[in-house]
Amino acid sequence: MPDGVEVEGVISKLEKHFIEVSITHPFVNWRKELIISGYGKMNPNDFLKRYKEVSEQLLRESYLTLKRLDDSIDRYAKLYQDLLEEKKLLESISKSEVRDRIERKSIDWFFDQFYWLGITQREKFQAILKAYIDHRLKIYLW
Repeated sequence: MPDGVEVEGVISKLEKHFIEVSITHPFVNWRKELIISGYGKMNPNDFLKRYKEVSEQLLRESYLTLKRLDDSIDRYAKLYQDLLEEKKLLESISKSEVRDRIERKSIDWFFDQFYWLGITQREKFQAILKAYIDHRLKIYLW
């Protein structure tokens, strides 16, 4: 695995065209999934045949995502705090339609910054940042 770190996890769900893996060490509380759809379903190499290789790939990706997150958690938390402050400022806009559109766009912009990191689970990412901001807890290390 990357950095010579031993990464462990479990396959939480395995079907012919779907696999979900949860990392258990050195991080926790993170799942990654992969789906075969469309024409890919015609390929005879489904996940039941390739689960070991695919699960290792998903664990590697999960580890790298959480490692990058952990390495820069202070910066990401600051960016999230800035977003929350901007949301409060938006409350001064009286026209709700405009305010809501600006808020949605600013939230989308914030999360789009982290897509390269492999973070596609907004709610999970928000929970991680909120726990870190409020209590300095890294809930992905429990």
